[in-house]
Amino acid sequence: MPKDLYFVGLKNQKELRKSILLSSKSIIENLQHFEDFRKKRTEKLREIEKLKSITDEISSLIERLKSELPKIKVDMEKVKAAPQKTKEEPVKALGHLRGELDAIEAKLKNL
Repeated sequence: MPKDLYFVGLKNQKELRKSILLSSKSIIENLQHFEDFRKKRTEKLREIEKLKSITDEISSLIERLKSELPKIKVDMEKVKAAPQKTKEEPVKALGHLRGELDAIEAKLKNL
């Protein structure tokens, strides 16, 4: 037998064991959450790399398209001066149609 062997009396042994087991369970759950976090982080980095390669490909395709298109000069003043349609035109047309509809209804009432 070893020379310096000591025994210590423990009170509430069941509670102590239960506490140790609960602590172990909590540690294992935290390690599982951390492992899930690491997997998600690596997946995120992988997806970011995919997105970067896709955007680089799109940029190169846009540059290729620009080089294939004919070179023309656009006068920006003419583009800005072009009249823009407003929503008032459909409203006016709708009002005109309502007026015609009222006239037709009045004629029908007279018949």
